[in-house]
Amino acid sequence: PATFFSPGGQFGVCGFAIQNTDLVAALSPEKFANGAHCGTVFTVESTGVSVAVEVGDECVTCSGNELDLTPSAFERLAPLTHPIKQNIHICEKVF
Repeated sequence: PATFFSPGGQFGVCGFAIQNTDLVAALSPEKFANGAHCGTVFTVESTGVSVAVEVGDECVTCSGNELDLTPSAFERLAPLTHPIKQNIHICEKVF
């Protein structure tokens, strides 16, 4: 599943400010791996639509493959009013 968060310019755990308009993801603690993936760009796909996002934060309320996206990244996949509960695929690194 994917949800969205509104960082509003606050700094993520990776050490850079995240705007709501940025294409950024926060990973579950298991996937975040103590910051090992900070700055990694990967694609997230749902129902045939994809978006490239950069890892910028940790989602402490997420587990496993769950992730939190900035509003701009989330809206590329679905309206903010509809949480994505299934059919999320985290694809290979882009860079």
